[in-house]
Amino acid sequence: MTRASTLLKSATTVERLQRLLTLKSSDTSIDVQGLYENSQYLFRVAAVTENGTGDFLTAESPIVAKMPFDAPDSPGVPDITEVGGDFASLTWDKPRSDGGGRIQGYWVEKREAGTENWTRVNNQLCITNMINIPNLIEDRQYEFRVFAQNEAGLSKPSSASRPVKIKDPDAAEVPEFTSGLKKVQAVEGKSARFECTVAGNPKPDIQWYKGSREIFDNDKFEIKTEGDNHILIVKDVYGEDADEYSVRASNKGGSRVSRCQLEIRSPPKINVPPRFRDVCTFEKGETVTLKIPFTGNPKPTVKWIRDGQDLSGVKRLVFQLSSSPLVVVGMLMVDITKLLLSLLL
Repeated sequence: MTRASTLLKSATTVERLQRLLTLKSSDTSIDVQGLYENSQYLFRVAAVTENGTGDFLTAESPIVAKMPFDAPDSPGVPDITEVGGDFASLTWDKPRSDGGGRIQGYWVEKREAGTENWTRVNNQLCITNMINIPNLIEDRQYEFRVFAQNEAGLSKPSSASRPVKIKDPDAAEVPEFTSGLKKVQAVEGKSARFECTVAGNPKPDIQWYKGSREIFDNDKFEIKTEGDNHILIVKDVYGEDADEYSVRASNKGGSRVSRCQLEIRSPPKINVPPRFRDVCTFEKGETVTLKIPFTGNPKPTVKWIRDGQDLSGVKRLVFQLSSSPLVVVGMLMVDITKLLLSLLL
């Protein structure tokens, strides 16, 4: 017998056995080249001698032309480990499965937060599971994702990282009042407390003012700092302490000011002039004006009382509550009695 050869034929299952490729081999195995990846092929084989070609044996089922392993799983979500004025450093976990083939490396993509378009960061495969990404724009927010690659191809992308703002951690930030001063009402003779919260980098210097005058820690004013909270206590407040108070926070990034008012609550107080402290004598029919100064905050309610009776309904009496006078028109003998001025908050 002459030396035998083996004849193999192949075709896609869609085309069945059309457009056959004939291959000759003297061995019982052969590598078939030029197949399309992920296409299905059906093979058959026949022996050939000098007497002719034998019957073909056809494979029971088609095969898919692909690597003997799959693409890897997605890598872990990228974690931002460091941020600077124009860069970010990332790390991520390796895929749970390499698909059966060695991981060759990783591709990293970025996009600005809130946009749809991703752009590739590295021009060459990143061999390790960490990367430093340069040339980012300061004060913009970015998201990142990662692909793994083996000989079978790319994985699906990882989930996107959390958005990160590109900012130099050592850059100065203008102080910001996260909680500013608020109007304070204090009772006369008690203490008034002002409090604010301010953030900034570097840590701001704090100055307190009453009106335009800077105030310092002393027997009258107590100044405290508790973390980012700044406190001013005004002790034993009285009338002259009522004013605008402000706090200035300053660092090399700039300064901010917060302001508020101090209002002092005081009980009603009647200041009877000396001429009305004793018995006063007036002519019959004379119009008499009684002016009795008083103070109080908030402004008191004023009542004139005679013999237990409120005089607000008497037509001959005229009241001007801004200065608390009592004007008596047409003085009668019955009017010459003891009057009582009542003040109520």
